[in-house]
Amino acid sequence: MYLASEPGQDIVRWWRQVLTMAGPPNRSLLNPFGFRHRFFHVFNYNRRTQGWEPNGDDAKRAIAFLPQSTASAIQDVYIEALWQTPLASWCVLPVHDDLLSYVPQSEAAAAAATLQRIFTMPIPSWVA
Repeated sequence: MYLASEPGQDIVRWWRQVLTMAGPPNRSLLNPFGFRHRFFHVFNYNRRTQGWEPNGDDAKRAIAFLPQSTASAIQDVYIEALWQTPLASWCVLPVHDDLLSYVPQSEAAAAAATLQRIFTMPIPSWVA
């Protein structure tokens, strides 16, 4: 139902654009951080419909690559910045879009301020 709506059609158009970029002749996608992922079988030819259609697994990987790899690279930037703060010794584990930290209660306010500053800082200008 959502994909039939106007916002859903924007998503469908974006999917088609991504699949076209990932298909021949490029067979790859490049995220804003310069990470490239290659794809070799984004489309299958359907003899019944006489047309090309997205190939399940490779098409799904192509659609997922840009948002997932870009979010991961942004997380890397934030974690690297956190390692340069006093909070580094309390950081335990980055989990998806979260960070597990064990902070002494006396330092909780300062740690929260540091996390808020880092997690809302602009992405470096070297990112295209």
